Amino acid sequence: MRGLLLGLGLWGLGWPGGTGAVRAGEPAVSPAATVQVDVLSRHRPRELRLAGVGGARLQLELGAGDGRAEALTSGPLRVRCDGSGPLALVARGLSRQGAELLVRPAAGTDGVQVGGRGFSSRRYPGALRVRARAGLCQVVAEVPLERYVAAVACQELGPAPGGAEALRAQAIAVRTYTLTRERMHRAEGADFCDLTHCQVYPGEGACTPEAREALGAVAGLVLLDGERPAEVAYFSTCGGHTARAGEVWGSRSERPWLGGVPDGPAERPDCRASPHGPWRLRVPRSELCAHLRGLHPALGPGECSLSAVEPGQGGWVRRVVVEAQGRWELTGDEFRLLMGRRYGWSAFKSGRWSASERGGSVEFRGLGLGHGVGLCQHGALGMARAGADHRAILQRYFPGLRLGRLP
Repeated sequence: MRGLLLGLGLWGLGWPGGTGAVRAGEPAVSPAATVQVDVLSRHRPRELRLAGVGGARLQLELGAGDGRAEALTSGPLRVRCDGSGPLALVARGLSRQGAELLVRPAAGTDGVQVGGRGFSSRRYPGALRVRARAGLCQVVAEVPLERYVAAVACQELGPAPGGAEALRAQAIAVRTYTLTRERMHRAEGADFCDLTHCQVYPGEGACTPEAREALGAVAGLVLLDGERPAEVAYFSTCGGHTARAGEVWGSRSERPWLGGVPDGPAERPDCRASPHGPWRLRVPRSELCAHLRGLHPALGPGECSLSAVEPGQGGWVRRVVVEAQGRWELTGDEFRLLMGRRYGWSAFKSGRWSASERGGSVEFRGLGLGHGVGLCQHGALGMARAGADHRAILQRYFPGLRLGRLP
């Protein structure tokens, strides 16, 4: 989570872009593998500054696009991708052009430092592959699985006081999620992006020494369904009850351990300390109807009506019907996503809401933040602060699964 435990909680984590299937009892990603992450996804700079950590020189391979590659070493360098042709390298005593650049840190050093206009400097632990795409730099980082898991978990929960056991539970959920997803960004030559569509990966530096020590106790652990890693999900704040996966993402996502559970006593849920409790959003009805009509022209002109039908487990909206001259039926999560994209994720926060009309406006009142399925991060923090360990936390949110290690 960012700042005051913002916990983007994978707003877009849904049942992700790929099939997410685990076939023949095998993980989609080997537990010993590195993970290919399409980094700087939000920024896509035209120019990069690359340097070895601690002043170390970098090992470069500059590909010509025809299978040939030139091996080079360099100190700090700039890579430009702002032309219509190949990328360009510029460093002291070095000027080259090529189709693709592979950058490796020198042996015994801890990664590559990457900077650029519009984003803070990042450090990545392994090799980077840089390509020019439409005048922008695409960077794919090769990250050892355990370092990826630690960075994502620490980014999600941060240095939360009293939250070591919640951080351990989060890391196990992150590792399990990673192992069960196919290459969600195959078209970009990567397994994952670094945004909430996959999992937020900030590079190195997200974990404090204390967090790294806490995570050492659960290194390699995953949640297992029988002998294979289970499909899991997580999010920020449930407001007292998590959602059933099948009611959010459809019947194909039904799993016995994702059935929706109370987050402790109804009057004192474990996520009650979250800053993302009750929320309210008021939108002029004419504006809302115009927005929905732009997305679904078959609604036709004029005013529209909106109703949430079939409230699901814990009050999470299962289905939404919009009617004007035509009719549009969509899932509660589809509606959450389109409203979040239009009005902001900090305004329309979750799929747990009700709506009423007041003076020509539609007023939404909701609870929580995120899609509602799986581990409630603020609930996990509440449990940890009350003395629960990571096993108890995971057993609440994923009942019936067991902890284990893959061979």
